Amino acid sequence: MNSKKELLNRLLRLYPYANVKDYFNEKSKNQSKLIDEILSQTSEQSVFDYCSSNFGYTRKHVYVFEKISGKINLGSSFDVLYSKVETTSIGIENFYIIKSNHDIKVIQPYQELNFSFPWPIKITQLKDETIIEFTILERNIAHYLPIGMELLQSNRILDEGEFIEICKSNNGLYFMPKDLHKGIKYMWDKDIIDALQTDWKKSKSSAKETMDESYTLKKTYPKLYKQIIKAEITKTNFCFLNSDGFSKRFRVEPKEGKIAFPLYPKTKDSNINVILDVLKNNK
Repeated sequence: MNSKKELLNRLLRLYPYANVKDYFNEKSKNQSKLIDEILSQTSEQSVFDYCSSNFGYTRKHVYVFEKISGKINLGSSFDVLYSKVETTSIGIENFYIIKSNHDIKVIQPYQELNFSFPWPIKITQLKDETIIEFTILERNIAHYLPIGMELLQSNRILDEGEFIEICKSNNGLYFMPKDLHKGIKYMWDKDIIDALQTDWKKSKSSAKETMDESYTLKKTYPKLYKQIIKAEITKTNFCFLNSDGFSKRFRVEPKEGKIAFPLYPKTKDSNINVILDVLKNNK
């Protein structure tokens, strides 16, 4: 269930098929055969190195905090499979692959088992902020079970919120979410982005507007936009009006400092470019 080969298989399936194929210079096959071929001739270290250098291609949930003054030590709190520290033009980047465990119940025959996902995570220390990027794990574990085994129940032991809370308590650190309203509103005002769906706070209630396909909010309803831009924005889906160098779409919860990229990006810098652009305009 959790052999080295099975864990590496699950890890590579978190990355886009085309990128995995190109990186390992494999001929076109279906995903399962492609990964089996790679693992038959590639070391564990090489797979981890690929995952580190191509982390930007994964789908992500991102949390932006005010600068965390102190070292975040994962070794004593999590099962760390791989780690790498780099100083780049962005900041100090700490990349990890840890185990995320699930308690599962299956039938044929009935069993209670532990199922593990390798979970790529990056913690980047900027001058004024700390960014934690989580690769989005697959929700449907049934796809990973052996043929004939049927999933009855799955309980994930460690999620993003719990990871952050453990980092706080075990390292004695304080994490303050970075309010991203200023950066998001600046970019919206300058027609860099527009909303596809938005939630916002009214004086005594909350409101939501969802656009039909191919329409954006500010362009379609400029008067409504003028109301929303003065309010607290909650969960909102934006698109870049010119997406060169950026992920085309992202979801943001500005007050909580959360940005989500539910789709695979075109380049490995597409997601981080969005984050850095929001922060640049958030000063």
